[in-house]
Amino acid sequence: MSTQVLLQSRGGAEHLQLFWQTAETVLERIPFPEDPVQTRFNILVSIQEALSNILRHGYGRGQEPRVELRLSWDGQSFVIELRDHAPRFDPTAVWSLPDTSDPMAIPEGGYGIGLMREVVDELEYRYENGQNILVLTKAVARVESEV
Repeated sequence: MSTQVLLQSRGGAEHLQLFWQTAETVLERIPFPEDPVQTRFNILVSIQEALSNILRHGYGRGQEPRVELRLSWDGQSFVIELRDHAPRFDPTAVWSLPDTSDPMAIPEGGYGIGLMREVVDELEYRYENGQNILVLTKAVARVESEV
């Protein structure tokens, strides 16, 4: 069985819930072998982080955000593809997490890309035709009893 869902939005952060609910519905059908509830949640948070970064940091005031989320599952891999028309930004070039050595000065943000790296197996970026394209891939081991 394979699944592909495409969601396009021309709005801001008010659409994050719609993206979350759509991804959550698709993820419920995927038989993750190890801790499926936590795996699904981690993937949802990764999607939310990527979308939040696009909407909060990618688009300037007065710009209408345009975001496309494509979710696909082919029985072996779950692929998340995000496209936007914001200025070029390569999240795969960001390697460092915020400095947490001083417990009194731990920043609130800056963890999203690190979280994505921890959750997915592949994180790819490319820029084509004026679009940022971020692809996150999570391998799904085949579970015979559930397929």
